[in-house]
Amino acid sequence: MAPPDVERAVRAFEQDILDELNVERLETVAGLDHCVAVSAELDLQDASTLPPNAVPSLRAALAARTGRIVRDALLATGHVTLPVGDAEVSLGWGDLKLMVEGRDGFAAAADRDVILALDTTMTPALRRKALARHLVHQVQMMRKESRFSVEDRIRISVDAHGEVAKAIEEHSLYICTETLAVELRCGAPPEDWVTREVDLEEARVNVAVARA
Repeated sequence: MAPPDVERAVRAFEQDILDELNVERLETVAGLDHCVAVSAELDLQDASTLPPNAVPSLRAALAARTGRIVRDALLATGHVTLPVGDAEVSLGWGDLKLMVEGRDGFAAAADRDVILALDTTMTPALRRKALARHLVHQVQMMRKESRFSVEDRIRISVDAHGEVAKAIEEHSLYICTETLAVELRCGAPPEDWVTREVDLEEARVNVAVARA
């Protein structure tokens, strides 16, 4: 959920966001009630202008309203009006603390007029993409440790099997592009290459690099 100007900014950098966060797609929607719960708490900085004993009444009035109703009122008018005895008190953004919590299978965050929900389900495709990203990170570290120059082309050998080998095959172009590799192969590393045992998620594999 985001206003039009935020949505335009997000779309302008959509691919960068997808790559950095390792997510499959980004959607903007009108509502997130099915995956996010919103709540509101009193967060007064100065209660001296309120009627006597107003705070308990305000807390009770807030508890009787859903967080979404409170947030919608703040977005629409900049304040929410709550009853205190026979009077009414108007509270603004600075008087309230809005919180969001992801429902089962989601994580959530909010910043006033933007709410973000992240589906935390890890699909096999996302896991393979994550493996490829971890491999790129490890190879970049090996490049640095081996004192390769930033423009050096390299060869990479990974003693990988199963899901790791599948991830390498599926994302070979990405791995080669990010690491300036002219060759990427699976198998035992050559003896004269720089070799290192690395941790890729739950798999430990031997990775070897050499200048092309």
